[in-house]
Amino acid sequence: QKKLPLHEIQRFCDDIQIDLLHIHTWMGFPEELLQEIKRRNIKVIFTTHDYYGLCPKVNFIDYKGQLCQNPCDESCSLCNASAPSEKFLRIRNISFLMKIKNILKPLLKLHKKINNHAVAKNPVVDEKNYQELFTYYRNLFLACDKIHYNSSVTESVFLKYIPELKGTVIPITHNGISDRRKIRTCKSAQVRIAMFGGEAPHKGLPMLLNVLNRINSCGLKNWTLDIWGTELKQKKGNITWNG
Repeated sequence: QKKLPLHEIQRFCDDIQIDLLHIHTWMGFPEELLQEIKRRNIKVIFTTHDYYGLCPKVNFIDYKGQLCQNPCDESCSLCNASAPSEKFLRIRNISFLMKIKNILKPLLKLHKKINNHAVAKNPVVDEKNYQELFTYYRNLFLACDKIHYNSSVTESVFLKYIPELKGTVIPITHNGISDRRKIRTCKSAQVRIAMFGGEAPHKGLPMLLNVLNRINSCGLKNWTLDIWGTELKQKKGNITWNG
């Protein structure tokens, strides 16, 4: 990543007069900006969103679709063997190509699938120094005055890798929220269900489809499911894939 000139960072900080910096993701974040912010004694808060910085693929799911327990040079090299190069990403982000990304997406997905299969068949790749990358992000995390964890699970994962972090768990749900759900009987009424998200197993779609198949096999057919966020666009039985 190209370093930003110090005078530009200083001018930026002078112009917007930062009182407190809140960070939601480290993707593309310039380290030099954080250094200047800390030099000015401005407080920095980071809210967890995923595990980027601890895991290059953000979710600890490896190339086999299994949970990764030990990110290291060897395992991360295997996982990212099929990752696109920086040159490819720069070309992909050219504005006119972004307009036809839906046409290119199936080809990219196929390319990744072939590469993952090749790695799985012959798991020998050039090991890269991911420890250096982890150290870089560890320093960014430690520069924060406070970490806001969105769950106790997230907190336990972060502290497993960086025990020195100072943070607080502020759950998305809490006791102060009134439960206004109503239990309703749906004998003849049509139940409409919607799902927004990708097809990856950890997003929950396979589990949802499995449950609906079981409901269907019990003779309960008064439901429909609309899915948004996947490449598939079709209607099959009670399920509509909206792309």
